[in-house]
Amino acid sequence: MPEVLNLDDAVRVFRESLLERHIEVAQVEARVKPGNTRLFTKNHDVYHLKFTNKPFTPDKDKQGPARDLHLKLQHAIQTFEYRSSALLEADEHGTMVGIDEDLILYLVDLSQQGKRTFVVTLLRRGLILWVEALDFYNFVMRHDTFIKFPTSGVPVCYVPTGYMLQWAKPRVALPHVVDT
Repeated sequence: MPEVLNLDDAVRVFRESLLERHIEVAQVEARVKPGNTRLFTKNHDVYHLKFTNKPFTPDKDKQGPARDLHLKLQHAIQTFEYRSSALLEADEHGTMVGIDEDLILYLVDLSQQGKRTFVVTLLRRGLILWVEALDFYNFVMRHDTFIKFPTSGVPVCYVPTGYMLQWAKPRVALPHVVDT
C-alpha cells in the first residue's frame, strides 16, 4: 500500500479505488473540515472521506470528569474491534475513528433522502476502512461513544477502528461450469 501524505493524496487514492469498481465520481466537495471531504458518485452514493495519520487513542488511565467517557470508549474498543483488527498494526489497536456530530447527522439526513452514505477512513499507510453512515451513527448512539463537550466545541462521534470494514480490491472470478 502506498503511503498517503495528506487529504489530497487520500482523495486520489480513494478515487482510484472507486474507479477499479467502475464507480464514477460526479463531484468532490471541497474540504468539509480539516482532514475531511465528501465524494458524490453518479449512482447517488456519498462517501465521507476522512484522512488520518493515526486514529484517536482514548486514555486508559483518564481521571476527572472525562473518566467515564474514556472507560466507555475502552469498553467499545475491547468489545467491537473484531471486524478488522487483523489488519491493524500494533500502534493502531485500541484506537477509534471519529467525525464531528454535524457531519454524521448530515450523512444520516442524506440517507433519509434515499442516498447510500458511507464513512471512509484512509490511514496514512494507505489502508482504507469503511462503514455505512447509519451503522456508524447507530453504533455511536447505542454505545454513547461521543465526546459531548470537546475543546473544539463540536461533539465528536467515535467508533473503534477495528469495527470498520476493509475496503478490499474487487475480486474478479470468471464463471465456469462445474462437473459433478
